[in-house]
Amino acid sequence: MLRPLLPLVRLLVALVGLAGPAHAAETLAAPGPREVTVGVYVSSLHGLDFARETFRTTFWLWATHDDPAFRPATDLEIVNAQSIQVEKEYREALPNGRITDMIKVQAVLNQRWDVQDYPFDDQRPSIVVEAVGSDATRLRLVPDTRNSAIEPSLRVTGWSTGALALGTSDFVYRTNFGIEGAGFTAYSRVTASVAIERHGVRIFFTAFVGFFVAAALMLLVSGTGAVATVRRAVGLRARLGLATASVFASVG
Repeated sequence: MLRPLLPLVRLLVALVGLAGPAHAAETLAAPGPREVTVGVYVSSLHGLDFARETFRTTFWLWATHDDPAFRPATDLEIVNAQSIQVEKEYREALPNGRITDMIKVQAVLNQRWDVQDYPFDDQRPSIVVEAVGSDATRLRLVPDTRNSAIEPSLRVTGWSTGALALGTSDFVYRTNFGIEGAGFTAYSRVTASVAIERHGVRIFFTAFVGFFVAAALMLLVSGTGAVATVRRAVGLRARLGLATASVFASVG
């Protein structure tokens, strides 16, 4: 009595057989991007130039991965570097089969400073590391927040040094780089930022003490001219002397 159903059973089996290998092939074809763990150790930070919007730094950059052909000096880019010099390069094989590459870098980096709160401003000079040649669908940079740090003896003259913060993001280039039919491409980035805060109280009083003195003198001149009793007691020559002094104080 099952004979009339045999064609339907064979059709269902054929459909399952076709769908199974296709689904398996799709799963194998999309393993996801490989990950490279990136860390930074900042040993020097100086030369903060607010006119040219740059600063100078020396730091160690390392990448932990499982690709022997991967090299941080060529496969990673310091995006905001104006000039860069790789001083040393080391490679170490880890017991788990992965590889750690380390490079020592001296660089002049571009930085957009925010000085609207001067002289009580704080800044975040940053090192921006990006993957080269492999977009975010093929390679992702993972920040090594546990091992990244700042040299404890690091001092920036006129500033208090805070912590090092690492973050990750995808940067989309709004071009197809001349490849017809291709869309916009995103690349993985890791940004290491050093928190610094300006010693603003001393600068504030040093820069503006002349204005305080000038304001006090001008208030005194205004007071001597506005009150009739004082105006009679203080002669015109004395009042003119105070006014002249306040002008010189303002210019000074």
